[in-house]
Amino acid sequence: MRILITGAFGRLGQACLLEAARQGHQVNTFDVPSKRNRRAATKFLEAQATGQSGHRSYWGDIRRIDDLEPALEGVDCVIHYAAVLPPVTDDAPELAEEINVNGTRNLIQAVASTGRAIAIQYPSSLTVFGIKQELSPPRRVGEPTHATDNYTDHKLKCEQALIESGLPYVIIRIAVSVGAALQGIDRKTLGSMLGVKADNRLEYIHPDDVATAMVNAVGNEEAMGRILLVGGGTSCQVTQRDLINATLGSAGLTFDDDELGSNAYYTDWLDTEESQRILRYQETSFCDFQEQMHHKLRFVRPFVRPLAPVIKRVLKQWLGS
Repeated sequence: MRILITGAFGRLGQACLLEAARQGHQVNTFDVPSKRNRRAATKFLEAQATGQSGHRSYWGDIRRIDDLEPALEGVDCVIHYAAVLPPVTDDAPELAEEINVNGTRNLIQAVASTGRAIAIQYPSSLTVFGIKQELSPPRRVGEPTHATDNYTDHKLKCEQALIESGLPYVIIRIAVSVGAALQGIDRKTLGSMLGVKADNRLEYIHPDDVATAMVNAVGNEEAMGRILLVGGGTSCQVTQRDLINATLGSAGLTFDDDELGSNAYYTDWLDTEESQRILRYQETSFCDFQEQMHHKLRFVRPFVRPLAPVIKRVLKQWLGS
């Protein structure tokens, strides 16, 4: 099958692109023509032993429907990653809504104009459930959703637009997904991570497993027209404390519970039994992720660990500024 991946050269988009190629799909990619994205596109092509025959790159702005239409040539399915994330959704709300919500509506319009039954797969988020730490886990598909910020509002608006479009769709609400590269961790994101209480529940999923779920949904009749919860499963049902120790702790910065915040956060454990049955994607445990982080940061840790008290004091001042 030929798949269009929008936002193909973001973190999850690249993982999905590699998995689609591995499974033998032909791929159209669509992204903004930044230097970073063009470098990633070149790197992808060079990494394919076969030259990734049939791969087509399209560059443009999802806010312009005329840019999208050529990228749909010969496509059977769209995996729609193109979006901006927090903190951009908070810092530039109008721009974020143009990209996230209106961009998705543009995609729906462009697909509808082809007159073909092109399925759209949308990566939503578990955060649309809102903060439910006071309830017994896990969260399930049928539970009420609640937009608590611009990001979750955009996700819910896009879900609704797809459901009302009349097009074939799969909505996949993804758990917490970070890789060993820790891309996207800026000051605001780091401050938010450290501000969450230690025992706040979260479910982890490796980006590679997200990619497997998304690609395994392509042409999957049982997934069509459904909302599925995708997380790492019971081996990945952890807490904020565990995530901090697996990421910053692997670099030599461990935090005691009283050094973390007191905020509840909109993450939780998920019921993934049905999604795993349909999509067969859970391959990486949280322990696997910890080992990856420990290996990735093995050269950093000996230098950071002795200076950890000083670094944490400086970090606290920096985050509070």
